[in-house]
Formats: sequence, structure tokens, C-alpha cells
Amino acid sequence: MPLGLGQIKNTVLMDIQKLFYELQTYHKEDQENNKIITPDFNVFHILSPKETQLSRFIGELLNPKGVHAQGQLFLDQFVDSFFLRKKAFFKNAKSVDISLEYANKSLDGPIDIFMLFENRFAVAIENKPFANGGERQIMRYCDFMAKKYGYNYLMIYLERQGENPTEKSLSKDKREKLEKENKFLIISYSQIRDWINNCIEVLKETGAERLTILLEEFAEHINLEFRKQNTFKNTPMYKVVKNNIIEAHQVISLWENERKKFKKHYAEEVNRLFNEELPKLVYEDLKNRNVIDDDWKYEKGHFDITIKHLQGWLIKKNAWKGSGVGIYSNREGYGKYEGNINIPNYFPRGFFPLILSNTPIKRANYNEDYCNKTGCKAQEEYKLNAQWWSNFPENSYQSWGDEHWKEIKPNGKTVHYVSSFLEKLIKACEADIDEIEKVDDKESL
Repeated sequence: MPLGLGQIKNTVLMDIQKLFYELQTYHKEDQENNKIITPDFNVFHILSPKETQLSRFIGELLNPKGVHAQGQLFLDQFVDSFFLRKKAFFKNAKSVDISLEYANKSLDGPIDIFMLFENRFAVAIENKPFANGGERQIMRYCDFMAKKYGYNYLMIYLERQGENPTEKSLSKDKREKLEKENKFLIISYSQIRDWINNCIEVLKETGAERLTILLEEFAEHINLEFRKQNTFKNTPMYKVVKNNIIEAHQVISLWENERKKFKKHYAEEVNRLFNEELPKLVYEDLKNRNVIDDDWKYEKGHFDITIKHLQGWLIKKNAWKGSGVGIYSNREGYGKYEGNINIPNYFPRGFFPLILSNTPIKRANYNEDYCNKTGCKAQEEYKLNAQWWSNFPENSYQSWGDEHWKEIKPNGKTVHYVSSFLEKLIKACEADIDEIEKVDDKESL
């Protein structure tokens, strides 16, 4: 006998509930899984390589004579991934010379990676993972290669998100002209990760296990540093979904049909967690730690994940009229908006600690002192009327996503981390803010 509509609905609901039960079980076992796969431990991430070290690592891989002992494997994969013309020439070149921090008196600054094929075709890679180019920097490199090698050159601009170089480094008109001539190429670190993953697949066939593990670490470092994603944490969840693929598909279908409603509910819940729940829980935690007392209060935030803006919440003394310490959001996140700015893909958003005050802090070297006591790096860029701000010292808390939102709960990891940080910051700045508030009181009399 065929099932009735009510029975079908009940069956579907039971299947979906089974999937959610499995996911809940996965979250309960998450701590044990962490001990096995150690998803937060990454050698590259701990060492935190900067521009020069990243360039040296990439350049060493590209060098057929490199100590990796894989010949042209990495270079050939690089050519296949990025070069638009003369692939056979590059892969079969009789000679390839690769220089790191290539210097020439005509350059006025070294090129990060310089490759010369058969002494007649030049490829330059300028690596900009954390900073913009200098005055006419890319233009100088292009002029140098054009003068020395004529039409036979390619300028590669490696930027963390694949953004264009600044106008002062290479004008838009010149960039577009070079792109049409196949002389200029922009690569993101996500594309470098894909290149590395392609190399890993080839290496697995050769049995180079140690090098494979090293490159997997590097690929994951790119995920952590430039994409703010931890793919190792997603692996166990992927297995749960795969084992319940029919039920997962039903959830996806429901999501697709009700996308706007679900995204609205998601945004509302994230906003509530950040603006209301987090400051309340942090405030209570700081009181339990005897960092603050009843003479303090918290002010709810006005952050909205659907809007690009600087917004957050504060904790302050009742006596402080124009000052407070707290957490604010960056205008930008680590991803790109699609379509209308008010209906974004809810990619991870950047958050940072700050001290807001209408009056400058008087004490000399306070900025450096606060950074030393909280483990942060000093920042020079101006934000609002902040007397001090910095990025969180832990990379995993500089950008927040679902793994952070779900830990905004009593004894949650996000609450613990923010409370621990603000404890250090309050102890460092409380006396200074008390002092400037006294000055404000006197001036208002």
C-alpha cells in the first residue's frame, strides 16, 4: 500500500532529525576528534612566515634545482595552472634560472622571485600578502623586463585576495594594456593553495610522503591565514554529511527554497549573540574573575552582519562618561559580497578590541605598553575615536564565523577568549582612563 502524504512528511522529518542527531553527536565528540587530528596545530601558522619567507618557500618549490629533489614537478604544475601561452616552451626550456630577491641597478628594489627561461623569457613574481606596492613598483619591474627582454616577459602579481595593485604601483590603464598583451597576471593565495594541492596529488603517486605532509601543512596555512578557514575541522563533519547524503540533500533543498527566510533568521541570531549575549556573558565572567565590580556596566552593541560598518559593544565604569573598552567589527570581512550589499554571503567577519574615548590618553608610550601587556601588535591606522586598537593576538580570533558564534554561551570558548583578553586590557588601561575622565570632569565644571 502506498504511503499517504502525512506518512511521507513524517518519514522525511525522521530522516532529517537523524542527520541533525549525527551532527550533534559529532559536536559532542569534537574535543576527542581534536586530540586525534589536532586541527588548530599548524607549523607554518605558528612560525607565521612573512612576505620574504613565503617568497623563499614558493621560489624554492619553483626551482627545478631545488632541494625538494622533484625536478620540474612544481614548475610544470605552476605553468599548467597559470600561464596562458607558450606552455610547451616553459615546460621544455633547456635552461631555467630562478633568483630570489633579484636585484639590478635599474630596478630600484629587488624582485621577490625572478625566473629566466633559456636566457630570453623573463617571469617576475611580486609577492604582496600583507602590504601594497610602492611608488611605481610594478611599473618599474615591467619597464625593466620590457627593456631587457622585449615582448618576452610576464609580470605576476601575487596578492592575498587577488586584488589589483594600487594605482600608484601600476596605473589601471597600463595594467589593462598589459593584461590584453598577456604580460600581466594577478594570482591570489587561494590559487596558490590550489596549485599546491595539485602538486600534492602528483607527489602522492611518487611516494614522497614527507614532502607531501609538509605541503599539506602549507596549504592549510593558506586556508587559515588568507581564507580564515580550518578545513581539518570540517573533515569529520563532511563524513557525517556524506554518510547521510540523502537527508543532507533534503536539508539543502529546504534551504534553497527558503533561503531568504533562513538567511534573515541567521543574521538575526548572529546579531543577537554578538550584541546582547556576548557582552552580558563577558561582563559576568569579568565580575567572577574580580576584574570588575558593580561599579561597571556593559552597553549592548549595534553590529549588523548584513552591513559593512564599524560597530560593537563596550564595557565601562559607571563613572566613565566618554570612555569604554570593547569589541568592534571591521567594515570588511574575509570574503566578497554577492549582489546587494544588504544581502551578503555571511562570510567570516573581522573583529578587533579597542578603547574608545573622546579625550586622548595622556601617558607617554601607552600604545606600546597596552600591546605588550595584551600580546598585540601596535596599529597606526585610525578607527573611529579609538585611543587604542589592535588585532587579537590569536589569528583564529581575528575573523569570526560559525565556530565562534556557536561558542557564545556560558563557558563557551569565544566568551572565555574575549574575557581573558579584556581582563589584560582593562588592567593595562583602567588607571589611564580614570585619569582622562577626571580631566573631563574638571573641564566640564
